[in-house]
Amino acid sequence: VEAAVSLAGALGAVVVFSAGNDKRNVYQISPQNMTDPLHKPVVVAAHDERRRPAEYPGNRGTNFGPTIDVMAAGGGQVNVGG
Repeated sequence: VEAAVSLAGALGAVVVFSAGNDKRNVYQISPQNMTDPLHKPVVVAAHDERRRPAEYPGNRGTNFGPTIDVMAAGGGQVNVGG
């Protein structure tokens, strides 16, 4: 997968991956742990309504770590759009 991410980046594509939901440091997970700024994916983690890392049932939660690029609304968010 890392080779595909690197190739896509070299061709000008923006590759985006979820950080995952296992309460793990993404630095231990590939390709989320890629650090080359020209070839790394954008890694998105989730936050709750208080902008804290999202928690999920079963002792699960958004992954965390130094290669997270963006936090987006996730766990516990209310859908008001129906």
